[in-house]
Amino acid sequence: QIGASTGLWVSGQGKVSAVPDLTLLNMGVEAFASTVAEARSDGAVAMGQVLETLNARGVADTDIQTRYFNISARYTTQEVTRCVSKEGAEAPLEEPMELSMGLPAPGLEGGPDRVVGQKVDGDVCVVERERVILGYDGTNQLTVKVREIESIGAIIDEVTEAGGDLTRFQGVSFTIEDTDALEDEARASAIQDLMAKAERVTSLAGVEVGDLLYLTESGGALPPPPMVAMERAAFADQAMAASNIMAGEMEVTVRVQVAFGIQQS
Repeated sequence: QIGASTGLWVSGQGKVSAVPDLTLLNMGVEAFASTVAEARSDGAVAMGQVLETLNARGVADTDIQTRYFNISARYTTQEVTRCVSKEGAEAPLEEPMELSMGLPAPGLEGGPDRVVGQKVDGDVCVVERERVILGYDGTNQLTVKVREIESIGAIIDEVTEAGGDLTRFQGVSFTIEDTDALEDEARASAIQDLMAKAERVTSLAGVEVGDLLYLTESGGALPPPPMVAMERAAFADQAMAASNIMAGEMEVTVRVQVAFGIQQS
């Protein structure tokens, strides 16, 4: 059994930098309408135009994936005053209703369902807060793989034009699709690093590196790519300016730890 105090433990690290060859674009459309059918239809038309643009740019259907689809109601609250007459019949007080986006929904903390008011000519009046539907939001979001990184800026501009004001961008990220060769290169560099350390340590200690007793590796594959946030709305105010997207470089890192036996020189 190998313990932490057995032999000589050495770790090494290797890094390799490379230019990304794949862009991940998170985007979609969002439509608001007075009915579910209209929200779905408006979103479908905009998404169809976006998909046509992507296909025209050479993006394959297999590189386009729906990651989120939702149609939900958008709510607000309104205040209504109702009075109950002496005879017990409920009659609404003729007052205009006030819409307030900031009031809590009925039954939620901080939002009482009703507030008892003063008696008016013997009638008991209450103020009630009712939740009402303003309309419906239809959201359809995609993850798109763009393999020609140099065209990503133009694709963003063309997609924005195709989807119009319904276009939404959640972010763009970069990655390297196949890292096997880069990992091998980083691994070889990590081994060279730890062997150089082992030789220096044993030389100073007056001993020699013995048999390999233990080896472990970590790192290697690229971490999930960070998303670069983009404006959610279409770039209406910058229609004449091209979107500049820079890929930069990414690193593949491999860490190796080994334990060697020790021989007397």
